[in-house]
Amino acid sequence: IPSQNFRSVLQQVREHIRPWVPIISLTKGLELDTRMRMTEIIAEVLPGHPVGVLTGPNLAREIMAGQAAASVIAMEDAIIVRELQCLFSSGLFRVYTNTDVVGCELGGVLKNIIAIAVGMGDGLGAGDNTRASLITRGLAEISRLGCAMGGQPETFAGLAGIGDMIATCTSPQSRNRHVGMELGRGKSMATISAEMFMVAEGAKSAPAVMALADQHGVEMPIASDVYKVLSGETSAQRIFRWRRHRGWGKLAPEQTIMESDHEDAAVGPVPVFVVARHCPGRRQWQVWPAQWQPRAEIRLRHRAGRRWQHHLRQGHGHGSPHCLDYQADDRDGHSRCGTGPGTADHGDPGRPRPDP
Repeated sequence: IPSQNFRSVLQQVREHIRPWVPIISLTKGLELDTRMRMTEIIAEVLPGHPVGVLTGPNLAREIMAGQAAASVIAMEDAIIVRELQCLFSSGLFRVYTNTDVVGCELGGVLKNIIAIAVGMGDGLGAGDNTRASLITRGLAEISRLGCAMGGQPETFAGLAGIGDMIATCTSPQSRNRHVGMELGRGKSMATISAEMFMVAEGAKSAPAVMALADQHGVEMPIASDVYKVLSGETSAQRIFRWRRHRGWGKLAPEQTIMESDHEDAAVGPVPVFVVARHCPGRRQWQVWPAQWQPRAEIRLRHRAGRRWQHHLRQGHGHGSPHCLDYQADDRDGHSRCGTGPGTADHGDPGRPRPDP
């Protein structure tokens, strides 16, 4: 059952369920409006019923084909969970138990967003090293949020965490990875959704996940980038180029990282990142590396805090590094006036910095 329809389905079947019958969720998502987990919805709609979750690296087609797999069932009641373990175990399908309902459920939810990020990399041809890095750092992100919300750290090292993530991030059967690959190939989320017959929970749950991360003060840079791509704020190509160039180390106070659109024959406009030093008295930027050749009347932008400030540049070949005159403008391309940092009438744009 898709997460956004979970509550309505429960309300429809509520009158047909006998009292005290355990209710087990197999849905790996969050309700968008309330940010609630599926077990929380069950407890709200069907109070008095024991609640649990069955999760893990369980790709549906392989389970239906009878291939060997392992799963984990989580409930707070250790006695009931052992009874249900025997009920769900069958042949080559082995079920383990856990009492960490929050951790097991969040592991299944959050890995979907990381799978989209991995798919984006695969769609861009980023390679195995990138995939391994995203899975590893993605596990760190979901563990931080899961523990902040009450999950246990060891849960994310098991089937509900890294196990489920490996399957979802690497399998061609994964819907979330498929969404990421299509985004990496340049398709919009609207086009991808129209072409799919099933739901990719990561795309649906991403806004709720980012809201929860903000609520609990947890930093999730990979998930944040995925959300920006899903919402249309940026593209997979731009995100991966930006991440690639974040390794310049600590910049001097007068330096920043700047970006320009560059035309690529394969994928069209892609960002090029360079290090720049501001020259307040001359209203110029000096740009490294020297071999970077700016086009006349090109648009660059730098990040001041968490906001992009745009500038129009005029290239001048004054040796190494390049000197670029500028006129500041806002996000819509209109000239800006005023005396605040980053405006056309102020010499010092402040100290920009990349995101943490």
